[in-house]
Amino acid sequence: MVEIENLKKEILDLITPYLAERAGKIYIENEEYKESSKNADLIFEELNETLTDEQQELLERYSVANNITVALTERLAYQQGMRDFLNLFISLLKG
Repeated sequence: MVEIENLKKEILDLITPYLAERAGKIYIENEEYKESSKNADLIFEELNETLTDEQQELLERYSVANNITVALTERLAYQQGMRDFLNLFISLLKG
């Protein structure tokens, strides 16, 4: 059982960077994503223009922290999906 867990971890470690790069390309090509991202940027800029320098810095720090959290959430969800796939694949192979 430990060998299978190690194998799954090794597979995830190998493919996660490739899949993250591929997912980034998929986002860039998706019209709904591009429109949503553009809208978020416009709202951020509109809000940012109304703030003092100190408030702008705080908003920027919040935005960066939020983006990091979202990226981590996406990565963890994707990795869990891959674990689920590997578990299904292994159980199918065992028959």
